[in-house]
Amino acid sequence: MLNEFKFIKHAKNFVDKTKAIKALTGIYYAEDGSLACSNNCVLVVLKDVHNRQEVIIDPATGEVIDSDFPDVKKTLSSVAQQQDEQLVIKNDTNLRCFIDSLEFLNKTTKTNNKAVMLKISNKAKTITINRLSNKNEKDPFFTICMPFEGEVKDATLHFNVRYLLDVFKLLAVNKEEDVLVEFGGIFVPMSLTAGNAFTLVTPLKVW
Repeated sequence: MLNEFKFIKHAKNFVDKTKAIKALTGIYYAEDGSLACSNNCVLVVLKDVHNRQEVIIDPATGEVIDSDFPDVKKTLSSVAQQQDEQLVIKNDTNLRCFIDSLEFLNKTTKTNNKAVMLKISNKAKTITINRLSNKNEKDPFFTICMPFEGEVKDATLHFNVRYLLDVFKLLAVNKEEDVLVEFGGIFVPMSLTAGNAFTLVTPLKVW
């Protein structure tokens, strides 16, 4: 189980650094014991991790942020209705190697949006990731592969590689829990869940 203190080490990756929306610069502690934060591209929710009163706290300073956090439950309900596929990634040494490869891909992807192509093959039971050029062409010389379990329809999605890296590094902390991946169409956010940690990643629009 991922607790509040382990999460704080990752929180800076999931708050809005642009400060465009005041509430998203902090971690939201809900009355039901969950906490949430979002950088507008990734939403993270942890269940049953605190007993505070409702508050938003800046993870860098510990100061209270006087603002209203967006309705997380409404967002999750809306996305869930659009997701119709799910698979499972085992939380084992393969996942650790996958994260190392994502780390390298993140460092070497030079496009502004750090776009990568994520292909899900039901026949091969693998997820493959390739970086894209500025012209959105697939780089055939560096491919990451990750096995999965489950029966799904083939899909091709596009994401910012840094956000994928941040999410998988967070979920890998729950070492006893495999990662459940749920997805829908090309513009539907993909959810990844491990234990009490839930994440939602917005895909990129690549033409």
